[in-house]
Amino acid sequence: MFLRATATRRMPERILDKLHSKLTEFKVFPFGLLQLRVSDCSPKVVPLDYDAYPDGDKVVISHCAGCHVDRHRMDFFPTKRNDPEVLSLSCVNSEHAEYCGCIVRVPNQMSLDISASGDADVKVSSLEPAQCHISSDYSSVHLHKVKTGKATIFANNGSVEVTGSLIGNISIKTGVAGFVRADRLQGSQIKIDTFRGPIDCQSIYGESVQLSSREGAISTKNLHGDVKIWTTGGDVNIGSLEGNLELSTGRGSSTINVANSQTIKIHAMDGDVSLGLADSIKAQIMLESPNPISAEDVKLKVEHPGSAEPGPLRLMGVLNDATPLDTASVEVVTTKGSIALHATSWLSSLKLGFREDKVTDRI
Repeated sequence: MFLRATATRRMPERILDKLHSKLTEFKVFPFGLLQLRVSDCSPKVVPLDYDAYPDGDKVVISHCAGCHVDRHRMDFFPTKRNDPEVLSLSCVNSEHAEYCGCIVRVPNQMSLDISASGDADVKVSSLEPAQCHISSDYSSVHLHKVKTGKATIFANNGSVEVTGSLIGNISIKTGVAGFVRADRLQGSQIKIDTFRGPIDCQSIYGESVQLSSREGAISTKNLHGDVKIWTTGGDVNIGSLEGNLELSTGRGSSTINVANSQTIKIHAMDGDVSLGLADSIKAQIMLESPNPISAEDVKLKVEHPGSAEPGPLRLMGVLNDATPLDTASVEVVTTKGSIALHATSWLSSLKLGFREDKVTDRI
């Protein structure tokens, strides 16, 4: 199994295209649902060629000789007139060849429900499905320039990679060792969860964002939205934050630069916290640590310097001349680690985030 998976990843794309010599066509409702089940066969789902199929009502599968394609009867019938019509297919490596794959061309807005088992990397590129659900048992999931109403991605023993952008309400989860890597994620609700693998995103733009990992590091250059982050063992690195943040860490350290926020709550167990705050943030502030607290170039007025009694040091005050009318708040608590504050300008805290994100074409 491992050798076949390695061979699949190393085989050049131009050679794979030549292997997809057999064509199978199915007439479909352009806004319906494609249920695709693959086993030891790597599918690549791409837009239909509208020049060749101007009616846009076909699913066309180009597959190699060892790939067996079946259409299945549905066990249920639509109960409402506006329910999506369903095409249920399976693609199986029937000859157990070293490589087996298929290219599935679908109408641009057809919903996708893809389930992969065995050696079967899933790739979806340049589509706008109404719904997109993908699950993989042992291999990886790759998405490139996908826009959808809702995306649910699960890789049990593989990883998830997004190049270009993934737009929609997004839920991504990986198993024991799988990582999540993305260029740009955008949507109202974004949830990412891993076990040991890292979460590495260039940009995340959402109204509600949840990032969690048991042991993996969490890193993003640009993060926008109301954000909750949780990890027990990994480091957290945020290049530029615009929005509210609730952060809970265990052993890992945290490095965060805040461009604009109303509420910052950070609780760290063993790790250190380095927090950069833009000089435009006027907030009430509370810091608590068993170690000395440093504040580099920060306009911090301490109103309650804390007790001289043994125990954690607690400082309370105002940041950047905040008044009682300023409702923003910053709260940082470490159980064993240290706290370091530093000032940053609004522009530098943005890390020039207004520049167009770098888009890679790896699919």
